Amino acid sequence: MNVFNRLLALLLGLLLLLGGLLVAVLRLGLLMPNHPALAWLTATPLGAWLAQFAETQFPLAPTVAIALGVALIGLLLLWAELRPPRRETQVVLRADGLGRVTIQHSSLHHLIAYLAAQTPDILQVQPTVASTPQGLRVHCRTSLRPDANLAETATAFQQRVKEAIERSLGLKVAAVIVDTQFEPLARSTAIASAPARRQLR
Repeated sequence: MNVFNRLLALLLGLLLLLGGLLVAVLRLGLLMPNHPALAWLTATPLGAWLAQFAETQFPLAPTVAIALGVALIGLLLLWAELRPPRRETQVVLRADGLGRVTIQHSSLHHLIAYLAAQTPDILQVQPTVASTPQGLRVHCRTSLRPDANLAETATAFQQRVKEAIERSLGLKVAAVIVDTQFEPLARSTAIASAPARRQLR
């Protein structure tokens, strides 16, 4: 959805929410049309229209129920437009006339963990993968042995990750970011590796 449509949907949701609540409040008599808080509406056609709900002869319960229903629709519309985008859980490897081939992010995490297990001096790794227009963006937090050469180990691991993903999966890798530390990564789950016991969060 483009920006104009989103703004239009947000405006419609806001109007439905406020309009529904205002009608319900007026119909219940909790707020009168001549209340100072509504002075800005009094001289407008909208104010005259809302004032009718305070004196309407329609049954109270259905009117209030419909108004609250309209307000709920507005609230749901606002929530649908303002909620954070869903986090992708898979990457499309190929989509053509035959169908689609995907791989789960968790599988990419296991591939990166396998590569970490084959990289000297990496004890633990916590990978995350995100799809961007330029390609995959891989971010790895790593725990290294205290006697490791950070720069050499991180550079070798970056190259391994990039080459393995592009060769095995045919995906372009835009960046491989490796954060290093000597302290263990918190809440890590052990994986089998040799010669040392490596871990994947």
